[in-house]
Amino acid sequence: MMMGKPIIASNISDIPIILDNGKCGLLVRPGSIDDLKEKIEYLLDNTKKGLKFGRNAKKRYKEKYSYMQKEKIINEVYSRLL
Repeated sequence: MMMGKPIIASNISDIPIILDNGKCGLLVRPGSIDDLKEKIEYLLDNTKKGLKFGRNAKKRYKEKYSYMQKEKIINEVYSRLL
């Protein structure tokens, strides 16, 4: 996400939430080689969509998962504890 690349990941756990329910990349059925193959081919055939996924991923990373965001959260916790 940090590198602004489209993501292909398994549709398990919190991954759909992290990928903003498909706005940052594509989700595949766990263990499905055919589904993975289809998603890779889709990105190869749809470069504009891949670029959009990448832009969305980088933006989401900066807003939610960057070190700066984590630092803010940790500082807030410390402030409340002190």
